[in-house]
Amino acid sequence: MAKQSSEKLDFLPTENVIIQHDKFLSGNMDADGVIDTGSATLDEPVLETILRDLKAVSSKLRAVMFPRSENQLIRDWDLWGPLFLCVFIAVMLHSNDGTGKEPRFTEAFAITWFGACIVTINIKLLGGTISVFQSLCVLGYCLLPLCIAVFFCRILSLQESYSSAFIVFLRLFVVIVSVIWSCYASITFLYGTYPERRKALAVYPLCFFYIVIAWFFAEVEIKHHFSMQSRINVGTSKAWFSVCCILFWLIGCIFLAVSIWMLVDPRRRISLDYVNFYENDPLLRYAISLLMAIGICLVAVGLLGCLAALKEAICLIGFCFVAIILLLISQCIVSALVAAYYDKVNNRLDGYLYNLIHERYGRQAWVTELLDSIQFYQKCCGSNSSEDYMFSYWQIVHSPGTVYYVPISCCAQRQDAYPPHNLYPIDQRCVEYTYDRQPEKAVHKEGCYDKITTWINENCLITFSVSLIGIPFEVTEMYIILFYFIWIYQHFSDYRTCNYEKTVQEVNEQISSCIKKIW
Repeated sequence: MAKQSSEKLDFLPTENVIIQHDKFLSGNMDADGVIDTGSATLDEPVLETILRDLKAVSSKLRAVMFPRSENQLIRDWDLWGPLFLCVFIAVMLHSNDGTGKEPRFTEAFAITWFGACIVTINIKLLGGTISVFQSLCVLGYCLLPLCIAVFFCRILSLQESYSSAFIVFLRLFVVIVSVIWSCYASITFLYGTYPERRKALAVYPLCFFYIVIAWFFAEVEIKHHFSMQSRINVGTSKAWFSVCCILFWLIGCIFLAVSIWMLVDPRRRISLDYVNFYENDPLLRYAISLLMAIGICLVAVGLLGCLAALKEAICLIGFCFVAIILLLISQCIVSALVAAYYDKVNNRLDGYLYNLIHERYGRQAWVTELLDSIQFYQKCCGSNSSEDYMFSYWQIVHSPGTVYYVPISCCAQRQDAYPPHNLYPIDQRCVEYTYDRQPEKAVHKEGCYDKITTWINENCLITFSVSLIGIPFEVTEMYIILFYFIWIYQHFSDYRTCNYEKTVQEVNEQISSCIKKIW
């Protein structure tokens, strides 16, 4: 039998067969032949599946409470947790009074998911590397701080001191902290999924999403507080309105101080001057100028509001309310301008700065003065290095018999120097040193691109932060002013009706007395 088997195998070709001795098949002859299912869950009990999912959800919730950049929410995404948190917020905000004055379950649920979808689409359009479901998972799980805040506010609403000012400000403080927590957690988990140069355009709608949701239930709490008209008298209303006007005045002063500082400080002014000539699109300068105008208007509104509160002038109060709405829209415009310019600067600034140095420095007066100021204050030279002036228009045209390698503004200056014309270098021959022999104490070799970009980004961040700081306070004050306006209007209507009734009664009495005298 063995002989027949060997004869049957003789016909097989063996000259092209390669036997690899380093390849082995692993196995166990004593195994029972059952495949290890490991992660298979089709045959596991339902209770184990539910417990496993709950453990996964709880681990993600812990990750939100203590956010770290380990991408756990993105790697093991699910929508069970976001669904539960969204339903929880909607239930907390649901009202059964049937008046339609408070949010319904459907409104809260729809706004949360619709906003998350819009933010997700924005990240995808900016070139994000995250899927739609992963983004929804991150945005949904980061609602946890807001859920804690709304639950805490509902607990406080059950206290007897519900109408006290301390409880109101405590709820607002909890809401603000929860918004900051949610924004920080979501930005931490989404870091690296969007282009770094478009970070502002990706983060701005993300923060706005959580602010809208937070205000959705903060507005309900404020409305509950001010709807208790029986506990609020005229003095309390005036006090609230006066506090609002003082806050307007303070916020306006902050806006004015920041905008004037950025326009007057030489180091920040040269950044704005550079922006002003950047492709005829000075978005940052427009934003700072608009911020100054907003500050002036806020100071004026604060002063008019104080006068309106003292005189109970309903027209001035209505004017202040409309002015706040317009100023709120203006602050959103400032934030949008800054975000758009931030994206533009980080994408195209390098080539523009090199073009100014290589082609237009020494040819156009405003370019020469601007770059001399930048190089003086930033202690830099060229765009990427001092070698950017090699074979430039300035070196070819303005070098006499001796070749100048860098302009005088690239040199270390004396203490009495001041740009752009009064420049006094410590070493008078600093412009004649070749690029490989320039002493560090005499010539600044480092390029200006990184430094000018840092300064412009700092200006953008300061302007963006200041414009957003006042929005929550202004929205709160807007509701307070609206309540005060309605109270005064109702009081004035009641007074006018009462006087009318008294006048009619007096006329009737006089007519009756005249008739009696005639008879």
